[in-house]
Amino acid sequence: MSHIVKTIEATDAPSLVTAVNTFLATLVNPTIRFVDYLAFWVDKRMGTQYTITITYDTGGQALATPFLLRIDEDINLAALLTTLNAAYAANAYFWAGTRWKTLDRDSIKIKRYSAATFYNTTLAAGANNWLPQ
Repeated sequence: MSHIVKTIEATDAPSLVTAVNTFLATLVNPTIRFVDYLAFWVDKRMGTQYTITITYDTGGQALATPFLLRIDEDINLAALLTTLNAAYAANAYFWAGTRWKTLDRDSIKIKRYSAATFYNTTLAAGANNWLPQ
């Protein structure tokens, strides 16, 4: 099996989530090998750039449900952690870990925290199809 790399970019978090989830729905039997989340403030004109890179193989066990992505953002880190912990506690999903980014807007001095979390609503999918830690 060869590794396949897919990069998806967007200028806002909801667009990235939609694009990534649409792509993940097409993967019938993936083994996810690596995930990278990049979010950064470009400038006032360009705004924030969001990128997800997924490295995967085909040939894993067939998935009953696809992996999904959620992105949560807040200017208050404690509030963001509360939101994520509530989601973890309320859902018996396979949670594939959270990738964090701090978006520091130099021109207006506002920090914003961004958290990208992959998950699958089928708990067993993680052990069979997800390798990154």
